[in-house]
Amino acid sequence: ILTGGPEAVMSRFQLSYSRLLHLVPRLGLERVHEAWEKSFNRFQHRSGSPSAQEKNRRRQSAVVDAHLRVLAELGYLENGEELTARGKIARVINGFELQATELLFQGTRETLGSEALAVVVVALIH
Repeated sequence: ILTGGPEAVMSRFQLSYSRLLHLVPRLGLERVHEAWEKSFNRFQHRSGSPSAQEKNRRRQSAVVDAHLRVLAELGYLENGEELTARGKIARVINGFELQATELLFQGTRETLGSEALAVVVVALIH
C-alpha cells in the first residue's frame, strides 16, 4: 500500500436502459446527452487524439439515441419524455430490465409454474 501506485478508479456509469429511464424524466431528451458529456466515464475516455475523442463522443451519442429509440418503440416512453407503466417498472430493475419487464407484461408469471418461474428469475439474475 505504501510503495505501490494508486488504485485505478473506474466509472460505473453505464448507458443502460434503466439509467436512461431515470435520466429522461428528470432532464428531458435534450439533456440526456449532456449528462453523458459530464459523466466521469466520459472524463476517463478523454485520452487520445482529438479525432479519437470526437469519434468516441459520436459513438456514445449514437448509442444513447439508439437506446432511446428502442425505449420509445417498445412503449417505455410516451410523448418522448414521460414514462409508461413499462418504463416505471424497468427503471427500478438493474440488468436485463427490458427482458424482465417484457416477461412481466406478457403475463409470464401467470402462465409458468413455480419451478419454471424460478428458473427464469435465476437466469435473469445470474
